[in-house]
Amino acid sequence: MNNNCIGCRTKLNFFTKPNFGGGKLSDGNRVCRNCFKALTKIDIKFGITSKTKYDSETVLKILNSKNHNELTTEQILKTSTKSIDENTSEHTFQLNAEKLIPFINQQQEQRKEEIKNFNYEPIQIQRQGIQLLESLNIIDNTKNSDTIKSRFEFVEKIYDVFIKASYNKRYITDLQIAVDEYKSTYYDKVINDYELALLVKPEFEKLSVFYGESLMKCFRRFFKEQGEQISNLKQQTAIDKRLDKILKEIDVINLEMVSNGLSTPNYDKYHSELEMVRKKILENKYRKNVG
Repeated sequence: MNNNCIGCRTKLNFFTKPNFGGGKLSDGNRVCRNCFKALTKIDIKFGITSKTKYDSETVLKILNSKNHNELTTEQILKTSTKSIDENTSEHTFQLNAEKLIPFINQQQEQRKEEIKNFNYEPIQIQRQGIQLLESLNIIDNTKNSDTIKSRFEFVEKIYDVFIKASYNKRYITDLQIAVDEYKSTYYDKVINDYELALLVKPEFEKLSVFYGESLMKCFRRFFKEQGEQISNLKQQTAIDKRLDKILKEIDVINLEMVSNGLSTPNYDKYHSELEMVRKKILENKYRKNVG
């Protein structure tokens, strides 16, 4: 099986594959997210019929007849890797500046078409609006990193629906229905202004800011809980296990912050805070081991 999109040769990875395992063809090959979108404009059922109805040859004929003038990511940015020694590799990135602006314009036009052709369904916005509010509340209040990561993954999968839907004139009406239903179901929970803003005017930048802030709140709750438990422990081995747990959590939060929460204006401050906690724990463990 090819690890590149059969249509445009884009390398397939987490960021370029269609969501929910989409884009698989009957012969085992696959298309990237951009080619998937282009094919669904021609056949709206492509997502559910691709594995039975479409093979590579059919897909290439369709894409070549429609997109022969379109620029691809690989035409804009070429990458190469050279092995320096057994443990070192050199990565080279070559940007085609001449084609960059046309590529950006092309992407913007494709996005406009995607929004224009979005199939707006009121019941979908109402139902997923409730799900989104549920997940945002959990993300903002949990102390468990596994929970915050899984909930954010879910939000990421459905969030683009709200961005495209927000251009529809009845979007706010359906959103209000979702908010009212959420309030009646979870009458003890308050919807914060920043959570509501993520729905009223959905933007991935704002979502990243929210996630970055929530990650730090999650760590602080976890750290406080571990500190309270440590204060009641007497055996050093048990204390060390808790400290190791905190160190692992710092790694998890740092990685998530870099991957999905970089837009928060407090990133540098939070990174320094996490590293300070790590430093104190390591110094404390070292002193005890030396003593």
